[in-house]
Amino acid sequence: MSSSKSYDIGISYAYEDADIVKKIVDALEKAGLKVFFDQNEAAKLIGKNLTYTLPEIYSKQCAYCLMFVSHFYAEKRWTNYERDWLFQKRIDSQKDNVYTDCIIPVFIEHTEMPGLNAGIVGFDVHKQSPDEIASIMYEKIKGKKLISPQNNFVMSDVFQNIYTKINSFLENQSDCTYKIEKYSEYDVTINLHLNCHNFFMHLVLTEPSKNLLKISQGETFSRQAKEIWDAEAYLKDGQLYFINYNFSLELPGTLHTYTVDELSNLIVERLFNYIKEYSYV
Repeated sequence: MSSSKSYDIGISYAYEDADIVKKIVDALEKAGLKVFFDQNEAAKLIGKNLTYTLPEIYSKQCAYCLMFVSHFYAEKRWTNYERDWLFQKRIDSQKDNVYTDCIIPVFIEHTEMPGLNAGIVGFDVHKQSPDEIASIMYEKIKGKKLISPQNNFVMSDVFQNIYTKINSFLENQSDCTYKIEKYSEYDVTINLHLNCHNFFMHLVLTEPSKNLLKISQGETFSRQAKEIWDAEAYLKDGQLYFINYNFSLELPGTLHTYTVDELSNLIVERLFNYIKEYSYV
C-alpha cells in the first residue's frame, strides 16, 4: 500500500528493549522506509506533551505501526498508554473502511496483552532477522520486493561488472575473433569479427552524475545495419532498472528491474546466442 503519510512506520517499544529495536529500525531505514523512532526525533519532540503528541503521530502521520511485544512492554504504564493509542488507531481505520492491518506486533517475547489477538500474524525477532523484517515491510508498503543487494553500489560498478563478464566470456568461452577499444575508463567498444560480418557492442557510462549506462550493439560496414541492442540502465531508489528497445520479442521500451548479476548475465547470454547464430552464416 503506497501512502502519503509523513512516516511509513511508527515504532512503539519499551526502552529496555531498545538495543533490539534499534537494529530493526536501522534495517527499515536502510531499505528506504521512513520511520518514526522517538530516539531519532529529539528536535521534533522537545518541549511537546507526549500524551497528546504521540497519539497524533501514530494515528495521523504513520501508515503502519510496529508494536514490540515483551514483558517490559506489557508491564509498563507508558507503553500501556501507547498500546491503547495504537489499538484506537486500528479501530478508527476500521471505521473509515481503510485497512485493518495497520498495527503489526513484533514479538521479542510472546506475552499476552489485552487487545492483542493471538491470531494476528506478526514478526518474531528470534526467527526473523532485522533485514528480513525490513524486506517484508518494504514489500507490504511499496507493493514490490526489495532488491537488497542493490543498496550500496553506483553505476560504475554495474559498468565494470558487465564489461568484466563480457571480456571473460569472449576470452574463455568463445572462439570468435574480437578486439576491445577503450576510449575512456567507461567508454568501451567490443568489435566482434564473425566470418564476413563485423559486429560491435558499445558500452558507455554517458552521464555518471545521473547513473545512466547506455548499451548498443549493431553491424558495422553495412547500410542495412540491424540494431539488435539499444538500451539504457539506470539506478533509482537503490534498484537497477533496465529499459530495452529491441532486446527480445517484448515491446520496445519495456522496463525491467534486475540485480547487477542478473543484468550482466542476461547480456552475456544474449551475446552468446548472437555469436552462435552468426558464426555459421
